[in-house]
Amino acid sequence: PLSLLVMMQGQTSVHYAAEYGQAGVIQLLKELCGDSLLIDAQDKWGWSPLTTAVIHNQQKARVMTHTLQCAAKR
Repeated sequence: PLSLLVMMQGQTSVHYAAEYGQAGVIQLLKELCGDSLLIDAQDKWGWSPLTTAVIHNQQKARVMTHTLQCAAKR
């Protein structure tokens, strides 16, 4: 099942949205989860959603995850 796959690989919804370039989904997750969104979560390979977006050449998702990371550090 997908839930087991997610648990084994450590990827979050934000990782998947970043992989597929879904910047709007990332924004929606932020609106729904607020400060509890794990924007810096790392999967089993040590990749954050930002790294995932960069590796998969997803420019809009890269910008969105980077913006949210910067905002979270304030």
